[in-house]
Amino acid sequence: MPALLNHGGDRKKLGHGYSCHACVLRPKSRGEVRLRSADMREAPLIDPRFLSDEEDMAGMVAGVRAIRRIFAQQALASAGGRELFTDGFGPGEGNQQAIEAFIRERTDSVYHPVGTCKMGVDDMAVVDPALRVRGVQGLRVVDASVMPTLVAGNTNAPRS
Repeated sequence: MPALLNHGGDRKKLGHGYSCHACVLRPKSRGEVRLRSADMREAPLIDPRFLSDEEDMAGMVAGVRAIRRIFAQQALASAGGRELFTDGFGPGEGNQQAIEAFIRERTDSVYHPVGTCKMGVDDMAVVDPALRVRGVQGLRVVDASVMPTLVAGNTNAPRS
């Protein structure tokens, strides 16, 4: 990388470096999107409920530990450098509680939400199998919000 930066674009002038991110491709945690009011101009209430399923945290801890093992390999370790956000982890695999606290503090989305408009024929479905919004004439939802599960890649790529 030409400059070290925090995910989200927080640029730090710390020189050259390398980075790696861990993510859970198919999280089990489920969030919620609700209307704030009947006024469509008001932003909805969104609670992603990150890490609400224990398996998601376990996957993230395993990812952080794998990254630390990779960075400790001679090929990278010989290049020097230091970890920016993981000072309190301790050596080797690191302290479980410190890693979990780090994950809770820094976890965010990779911007591929799905599943906010259930597709189906039951009363909970927002759209029917032809993607028509129930109860609204002439409106369809044709984006990742109708996908029932997250694909293992960018949500803008899949198509019928």
